[in-house]
Amino acid sequence: MKAIALVFAACLISGCSLAASLLPSKAPTPQVGAPTPAPTFDLKNLAKEYLIVAGDSNDAHAALRKQCPGTLTLKQQKTCWAKEAEIERTLLKAYTELQVPPELEADFAALRQAVGAYEMLLRQAATSAKTSADVRSFTTKIQRGSDVIKNAANKVRTDLGLPLIK
Repeated sequence: MKAIALVFAACLISGCSLAASLLPSKAPTPQVGAPTPAPTFDLKNLAKEYLIVAGDSNDAHAALRKQCPGTLTLKQQKTCWAKEAEIERTLLKAYTELQVPPELEADFAALRQAVGAYEMLLRQAATSAKTSADVRSFTTKIQRGSDVIKNAANKVRTDLGLPLIK
């Protein structure tokens, strides 16, 4: 009888210590640098924000075209390119401030890169063109840069379910 009581007591004690070892001795501490849940993105809202940014830029370009109509002198052309570079800088800043979901980041990055390269080209043209031949050369490069932006913008617009730029 004493043997049974000892076995029972031993099982009871070992069972209790097993159960105690399964319980945490203190509350778990949060992991430092643990990833936070990814934010959810509303693509319709992002599309609206994108259209506001693009619309503001289009309005600024339309106003600039009114200031820079027809055939311009070298000085006038350089001034117009400098003003357009400022419009592109503003556009780039606005695109950078948009909160973009990770799956669209590459396309938005390509658009930002195209706008940044175009801005730099406009600045270079505004400061470096010295002759009519320079103006023609820069005009060709600027048109190519504009086409790159259009293609990148259309990729983003497709991502957002918006109509393409023609």
